[in-house]
Amino acid sequence: MNIVSLLGLVVQGEVLLLYEYAELGRLSNYLQTHREEWFLNQVDSTGRLLPLNEDVMERYRQAADRRHPPSDDSVDFDWQILSARTLIRFGHHVSRGVQYLHSCSIVHRDLWAANVLVFDGLVAKISEFGVAKQGAEYVGQDEQEKNFRFRWMAPESINDRRFSAASDIWSLGVVLWEIFSIGSLPYAIEHSVTCDAATLTASLKAGLRLQRSETCPSVAYSLIMDCWSWIPEERADAARLEQVLRWLNDNIREENYLPLDYWYALLDGSQADVPMDENDNISSP
Repeated sequence: MNIVSLLGLVVQGEVLLLYEYAELGRLSNYLQTHREEWFLNQVDSTGRLLPLNEDVMERYRQAADRRHPPSDDSVDFDWQILSARTLIRFGHHVSRGVQYLHSCSIVHRDLWAANVLVFDGLVAKISEFGVAKQGAEYVGQDEQEKNFRFRWMAPESINDRRFSAASDIWSLGVVLWEIFSIGSLPYAIEHSVTCDAATLTASLKAGLRLQRSETCPSVAYSLIMDCWSWIPEERADAARLEQVLRWLNDNIREENYLPLDYWYALLDGSQADVPMDENDNISSP
């Protein structure tokens, strides 16, 4: 449900592909248009996720509506206030989509927030499979790969054109960082916007990583960092990412803090067999 579906083909004349229509457009654009007055930050200066209730969200939305009354001119804008729970939801959807692809032995190779589409109901789905490959590992040789977006690529993909599920996980980590930074450009702070691939990979090898933004909970950033091990085999896998983000998505409450001690134990693998309740949610200890 988090992969854009192919609905059909037009085979008479020019061949055309018919896909689902994403009412709210690309995830990157959606986040950027909500970044300023349409986002309510739930994260304090230490990265702790703060409680939030519907009354606060409604008052914030009404204030934003007074400043910017809804208009029919912005057909791809839904006039919703986003919060950390929305970002967690998007992160879970994208990780679930990647998990499905990897279960089919498909490496996407071009994961970034612009290749994720947002549908009505705030459902995020992965799209753009033009360079996807099936197989455990792929060594690139296409001219098209010279135009790949190195800011989202794993070091081995930039240097040696090696692509695998592990390189997708690196890219997924950057997508999650985009989501929790509300559509920011990767490495714009750590490096100039015009940095080149060689400079970036040298910096990554020396230990550079994208920093936590003020809108990213520490719990989410810890998960993102697990995607960025220099050694591909040491990165998290999509199933684990989906499991943790699902737990976080299912258990976030507007009025309560999350039991983060349990979350951290789950993330570092100390609870390998996670108890599940009858609704297929990860149970609290």
